[in-house]
Amino acid sequence: MLVGASNGVDIDYHAFPITAAPADGRSRFLLAVFLLRSGGDGTVRFGARPDDDPVVTLPSLPADADRRFRHAFDKLVAWQQTDAFLELGAEQQDKIDLAAPDAVRQSLERHLFSYAHMVGTCPMGPVLDADCRVHGIVGLRVADGSVMPTIPSGNTYLGCVMIAERIASKMKAAG
Repeated sequence: MLVGASNGVDIDYHAFPITAAPADGRSRFLLAVFLLRSGGDGTVRFGARPDDDPVVTLPSLPADADRRFRHAFDKLVAWQQTDAFLELGAEQQDKIDLAAPDAVRQSLERHLFSYAHMVGTCPMGPVLDADCRVHGIVGLRVADGSVMPTIPSGNTYLGCVMIAERIASKMKAAG
C-alpha cells in the first residue's frame, strides 16, 4: 500500500503489512522511506565468462542524503503522533528516536537497501535517433528505459511499455 505517495521529486513513503505471524500474535507493519533520485551512477559489467551473471554495482548515497531524508523522518514523526496511528497501539520496534539529530545516519547505517527499480543503467541518447534506431546498425532498435532522457520518480514499467508500443507501431507502419 502506498501511503502519502511520492512528492513527485525525491521521496516515496510506503506502509507494508508484515504477514508472517509473530510469536506474540501481534500484527506488524513496516513504514519505509525511499530516496527516488539518488543522482549516483552504478555499473553493470559482464562476468569473465559468457555464462557468468552480470556484476551490478549500485550507486553510493549522495553526500546530502541526511538532509534529504530528514524531511521524510520529520513526516514519520508527525504520523506517529496522529490519533489514527496512536489508536493502532503501534510501537516502534527499532528504538531509533526519529526526531534525534543523528536519526537519519543511524537508520541508514542499520537499514539501507535498494528500491530495486533500476532503469536506464546504460543511457542511450547519443547512440539512437528519434525512432530509437541505433546509429550505424541497420535494423537494430532499443526500446526500453534506457531511452528515457529523464527517469521518472516512481515505477517505470508503464513508461517502458509505452516506449515499446510506440516503437512497435512505428516499425509496423514502416512495413
